[in-house]
Formats: sequence, C-alpha cells, structure tokens
Amino acid sequence: MSLVSQLNNRKSNVISFFDEYQDSVGMAAVINLMRSKLPAKELSFSPKSDLVTSSYLGIMSDLLFRMIVGADSFNYLDTIAFQENIRFITQKWEAPLAIKTLQKICGNAFSNRHRFNRLLEGEIFKSLNGTEVAQTDLALQQSVLQKSEDHDYIFKLTTFSVVEAFFRSGKLPKIFTDNITNFLLSNGYIKEITIDHDYSPEKNEAIGCEPRKEYRHCHTKDRADRFLRENRLERVILESYLQFYDSLGGDNFAKELEFVIDNIKKSANDILAGFSLLVSNGRPRNAILVDGADFDVILDNGEKLILVDIKTIRRQITQKDIQQLVSYIFLLGEDDTHKPLTHAGFYYPLTGEFMYYDINSLIKTVLPKFRSVNSARNKFIVYCKRRKT
Repeated sequence: MSLVSQLNNRKSNVISFFDEYQDSVGMAAVINLMRSKLPAKELSFSPKSDLVTSSYLGIMSDLLFRMIVGADSFNYLDTIAFQENIRFITQKWEAPLAIKTLQKICGNAFSNRHRFNRLLEGEIFKSLNGTEVAQTDLALQQSVLQKSEDHDYIFKLTTFSVVEAFFRSGKLPKIFTDNITNFLLSNGYIKEITIDHDYSPEKNEAIGCEPRKEYRHCHTKDRADRFLRENRLERVILESYLQFYDSLGGDNFAKELEFVIDNIKKSANDILAGFSLLVSNGRPRNAILVDGADFDVILDNGEKLILVDIKTIRRQITQKDIQQLVSYIFLLGEDDTHKPLTHAGFYYPLTGEFMYYDINSLIKTVLPKFRSVNSARNKFIVYCKRRKT
C-alpha cells in the first residue's frame, strides 16, 4: 500500500513505527507550531460534492504553486501527469485516449505561457495604488472579456488535475466512465460482465470515482479504429470533461483558483522571495518501500533546503499530516536532493502562510528516542522493509 494508505491503516509498517517511537507531547507541540494561524477562506458556493471540488482545488493549487514559484524553471513534462505510464485501464484503448485528449488540451495551455502571465497580472483596470479606475463602457467590455478568457484558460488548465488524479488512482471520474461506457454499450462494442472488486472508497471518493463494472469487447479492433478515425469517442471525452468541470463549480471553481493564485503571487514576492524550485512533485528513490510516495516541492534559497507539503485545507493539520511530512524526510536521500535537507513544513494556499521547522529539531521533538535524523531514518527504513502481513 502507498504511504497515504499506510498512514490510514493502523496495522501498517509506517504506523507501527510511529506507535513505537512517537512522543505525544512533542507531536502536539509541532502541530501547534506549524498549523495555520489564519482562518481559511470557505468555498464561496455549494458544489455538487464539497469533497471532490476541494480535492481538485488542492491538485490545482499544487500545480499553480509550482508554476508561479518555479516560473521559467517549471516544466510540465516533468510532472507525474505527463511522465507516468498508464497502469490501470478497464478497456484496452479508451482510457489512454481520454488521457491523451486531456493531455493535449493541458499541454497547449502550458505552452501558452504568455496567457498564464496575463492571468497572473490580475485585473487590468486598476490604478497603481490598487483603487478602481473609472471604466468606460468599452473598458468594462474589455474587462469582462479578459475575465472570460481567464476562466477559459483555467478551464483548459484544470484538465491537468484529471490526468494527475488518474495516475494516482488508476481511475477516471465517474462522469467519464459512465459516458464512455454508455457510448460503447450503445454501439455494441462492449458488454457488461462483472463488478469491479478493486474499488477503495478512501482512495477514490475524493476524486469523484465510484465502483465500476468490468466489460468484455464484443467486436474486433477494426471497429475501435473506426471510432477513433471518426473522433466519435473523443467528442464524448470532451463533453465528459465539460460536465465534470461544471460539477466542480465551473466559473465559481475558476474564481476559487484566482483567489489561490493571488495568495501565491503575494507569497512569491514576500515570504517566498529568494527561493527557487529545486525539485517539483518528486518521487523519492525509497518510495518503493511504501509502494509509492510523492512529495510536492523542495525549495532552495542557498542557505535553506525546505521540503514543502502544500496544504489546500480548511481544517487544521493533524498528527497524520506531520507523520506524512516526517515520512517524506525519511524516504528522501541526498540522491534525490543533491544536498541535505535543512527544513520541512507546509504552505497554505488558502491563507498564504508558510510554516516550516528545522528537521533536526523536528525529529528530536516528535521522535526523541533517536539521537539524529539518520538514526531515525534507518529505523524507519527497517520498519518499511518488514514483511507485509
């Protein structure tokens, strides 16, 4: 099971390690130190599913942080959404086509860096001191047009979150699977045979997935190729994405992301000034020990090397969040960062706060039985290598 799954399983090797060595008083002190001190903005609308909308808002906030703070050093081709191989598909070709279609839209949005920079500029009809400028009818029309263009750009960019969620879960949101399946069933290309027994509520509900059925092909690949040539299935995929985006909140979802963009912009010019993106959305070499783990970013300002977990949450952090952060520290080695980590912490896009802590002090506070980070790391690795029961 992955790191996140292990942290949710009381009998896992990772939890066994923390149960054995964690100090509850020290953990409470670290939680208090690194928690958000400002109230997070609530959603300004009521989405179809608060869980799903919040999850995708989190994925997009991670991406926007990397794009804004990383600036020209950010390369979308290095992200999980564009590097991973498709590892789970129900049918032989329609899931790859869905991912390819969304990647194409997303790639075009990434390539249009000028449009993204315009989005970062915010409202164009503001005076230098931030007060509103009197708008003529023409200016108002131009302002409305830009806002429409901004939301259209965010609409296209959000395809990234669907692709990334697919590579993390192996599944597309239910609206995609329903529409694709209905299209194939109605055309006699597949027939329903069994229920998908691999569904995990904890893993899949947050990204809009539900238990799926398995299907058997009824026709040869020639018929599939004809669907592809006619772009019939691609149109179903595009319509599915439009429906899914509307279920996230549509323009209201875009407004939430504009708020996040504004916070990250301010942070980049203030508390994050001088930092560069050393590693973006990395997967430690030791991640294999927990069947998968990927952290958000590592920031470097020449003096500090900070592992950052981006938390787009409205709740306060918990013990599990600190355990996840500490696990990332232990799974990372100098092969992953090229120089030693010095700090670790959280960035909160909904409040613009950046809370981090020296990792030597962090480990000594949470895991006081160990004399050093390395000794704690070595024991953590031993636990991770234990035979699964």
